[in-house]
Amino acid sequence: MRRPRDRRSRFGPNADDVGGFLDELERLSTAEVLGLAAAGAALTGDRGPGEPPVAEPDPRLAAARERLRRLAETHGRMAPLRAVGDEIADWASSLVHWFPAGIAGGSEARSEISPRMAALPVVLDAAYATVMEDLLTEEETDLLCAAWDEIVPDADEVEVAGPGDGGTAGEAGTAANVGAPGDRGSQPDAGAPG
Repeated sequence: MRRPRDRRSRFGPNADDVGGFLDELERLSTAEVLGLAAAGAALTGDRGPGEPPVAEPDPRLAAARERLRRLAETHGRMAPLRAVGDEIADWASSLVHWFPAGIAGGSEARSEISPRMAALPVVLDAAYATVMEDLLTEEETDLLCAAWDEIVPDADEVEVAGPGDGGTAGEAGTAANVGAPGDRGSQPDAGAPG
């Protein structure tokens, strides 16, 4: 991802929070990306190509997105929204995607949407809410970030289970974060393009 020295000029007054969000995005585990992908499909009501939607999107979420857009236009925040959107587009279109063992390279993997692309509705809602957090109501921010917050634990609240700690499957450092060979859970691939 592109990271200029002066994030504030690029991401607006909430640049530190936006930078933290983008850093967290890069450290997502395979399980978290897949969870965000499933949540993205649920948000859009999408069941797949050629299939009718499962449900209508939440009208409160649509209203929060519309208000966010109006506030961005009114308060000169369209450029920061575009900048964070560009960063997320780079992440979503990265050639480094982690698939469960046995799927990568199969015809299904090439014909289906990648988990990162499927996660876009959730990731963009949370990122845009972070850019606009100082202008949105707490309820709007919570609504836009709900799916992200449900899947991605707050870094300050996660307890890392060490060997023999008997941690739960949702804690960092446990089996839930073990993916395909070469995937180191929440650590980005050392050879991955940034």
